[in-house]
Amino acid sequence: MLRILMCLIVGLSCVSFLSCGSARASSSANAGYSTINASDYPSLQAAIDAIPSTGGTLVINGQFEATAEPCKDNDLPGPCIFHRSNIRILGDGVTSKIYTTKPGTIALQIMGSDLVTVQGVEFSGPWQKGAGGDNGVAVRIDQYYIWPSTRITVQDCRVHNFPFDGLWARNGTSQISFTHNESYDNQGNGIEIEAQDSSVVDNNVHDNEHQGIEIYTAAQNLRVANNRFDRNLVGIKLINDPSYGLLSNISIVGNSASNNVATGILYQAISPGEQPAGLIAITGNTVTGNGDGITLSYAGMGFALTGNLVSSNTYANINITQISDIVISNNVLTALPGAPHATQGINVSNDSNRVSLSNNAVDGY
Repeated sequence: MLRILMCLIVGLSCVSFLSCGSARASSSANAGYSTINASDYPSLQAAIDAIPSTGGTLVINGQFEATAEPCKDNDLPGPCIFHRSNIRILGDGVTSKIYTTKPGTIALQIMGSDLVTVQGVEFSGPWQKGAGGDNGVAVRIDQYYIWPSTRITVQDCRVHNFPFDGLWARNGTSQISFTHNESYDNQGNGIEIEAQDSSVVDNNVHDNEHQGIEIYTAAQNLRVANNRFDRNLVGIKLINDPSYGLLSNISIVGNSASNNVATGILYQAISPGEQPAGLIAITGNTVTGNGDGITLSYAGMGFALTGNLVSSNTYANINITQISDIVISNNVLTALPGAPHATQGINVSNDSNRVSLSNNAVDGY
């Protein structure tokens, strides 16, 4: 009994020692890291500038206008996180709001920065349906000269009514994560991404005038998964424009694209004779009630179009034009009783090469 008690005492002292060591390490790691409230400063930019160089959290504790003054060396109007690291912009997901009222204003710019998280903030722009567009964006992530923006996360945010895009990660950015956001009623795209080594997961993107998401040339090693793209012009659009880079290694997995005006999922080169892009997997998506279901057009090679449920689109469920090295397999093309039935099931043009077509369940065309 004495021996057991001694062992327990020794064990407890070891646990106590380890806990103290962990606390010391945590304290050291967070040294100089502070939390400040946006309401304590005269402008949103002033609050951002007050974050120490070692990093910190800016709490959006209320509603704040993003003013149109240019930020530092950047001539684009709107507040920015400029060449910084280790910053959180934190809202409560309910009352925290950053809004713009002036044309062309960007609500938040992240320029040449690393390890920035924006969470739980509503971004509201001035655009209304029927009005013209300008360069106004909710969150724009960009490089600045030689400094890329890396490890940037936008999550749990609501983004709407911007005259251009909702969320935009430009060429020269990497390790971007757009997670669990809602982007809607924007004049341009709900999300536009040109980044590398990035992910777009669990977002609800709807009712935008252009694309739900536009994946533009230069995007590589990108995963777009478990999102919902409804009632946009195009749900998911991939654009091949070799003058800006090579679109490749893209996974479009487990998304829902429904009731989009033109197309559910679209890959398109800017012209038929361009250098092909590819290595694109379109797998396990549900594509229903669009103009066309899935369309791959021009200058593309290395596609896997597998395991998708494609239903009740107006024209073609799957349409392939001038694409080479493509597998089309294990897709289900159908329509529920009483629902519209596409006029074409799978359409493959004669100028597509090396096409493997197998094991698709096609309901009478």
